[in-house]
Amino acid sequence: MRVSLPSANMDDFKQVAKLIAGDNAPIWLAEQLRRWGPSLYLDRHVAIGQPSRVKMRLTFKRVIAASRIVNEALASDLVLEFLDAPADPVSENIASLTRDLDWLTGRAEQARNALTKRGRGRAAPPGAISPETYCAVIISEAWGHFHGVKPRPKSEKAQQAAERLWRAAGGEGQFAGEEPLAKWRYHFKLADKPDLKAPRAEYRRHLAESERFSMELAAHAQQAA
Repeated sequence: MRVSLPSANMDDFKQVAKLIAGDNAPIWLAEQLRRWGPSLYLDRHVAIGQPSRVKMRLTFKRVIAASRIVNEALASDLVLEFLDAPADPVSENIASLTRDLDWLTGRAEQARNALTKRGRGRAAPPGAISPETYCAVIISEAWGHFHGVKPRPKSEKAQQAAERLWRAAGGEGQFAGEEPLAKWRYHFKLADKPDLKAPRAEYRRHLAESERFSMELAAHAQQAA
């Protein structure tokens, strides 16, 4: 899917940086947030393109039916006689093929059942992380970089920062309900899940490198002066 990235407004990312680090937020933080913007934007569009759970369940239902039809046909000696050829006996491959089809049927049934348990909405593979949760991870790690601790899920500033970053990266704003930003509480809780250890570490690495590079530039400029 080809997506045209919107032009990033640096002022938007500066506002996010201020919500995270205060009025004296360093410019390098806003610049780093802007660099993450296109990735978040693309993740959002990939999520939008995901089929519904209903449609995916139907797809797996068809896969299961097709696999069973093929297996039933291969169980017929008459069918095998038509498929067989003197120079290339089909019987040598049938056992392996039927095992593969049985495996495919089982996996498709598991996937369909899992999608049924998750209800409606868009389908996502097990372990998939929503772009909203990744947005919360970015804010959480940046917050921890400056404050030494992760933000509380109910932190209004953290929620505002996530919302502003989401909009700066092209996402639609939250306006409904008495607490329009309350949805971020859920994503801040997910952001601390053990299976997100790797991306959290990667975001921390980028933050540390950006800060170090900024300090090196400032020292070089001071020496040159």
